Amino acid sequence: MTAAHSRPDTYQHGSDRIERYSCRLDMAEIEKNNFNPEVSRYISMAIREVEVDWQEINTEPVSLEQATKDARDKHYAFFKALGLPALP
Repeated sequence: MTAAHSRPDTYQHGSDRIERYSCRLDMAEIEKNNFNPEVSRYISMAIREVEVDWQEINTEPVSLEQATKDARDKHYAFFKALGLPALP
């Protein structure tokens, strides 16, 4: 939803809250904040960071390393069957 479309929707359809855009406050909350008109006091414009699962990210290189080792062992078995030395 763009800001241009949010304004009419917010006022016409009475959305109580549109994250990072608007929220409806009652007078008690406004009074609790000393009638402070700063929007940032009521609406956070911060974008939440995506949590990264490093353990999951690490599984791909580990599994690739294992697949490489398995392929190398199979390759060396063919060399041995042909009487050739393994590569360094």
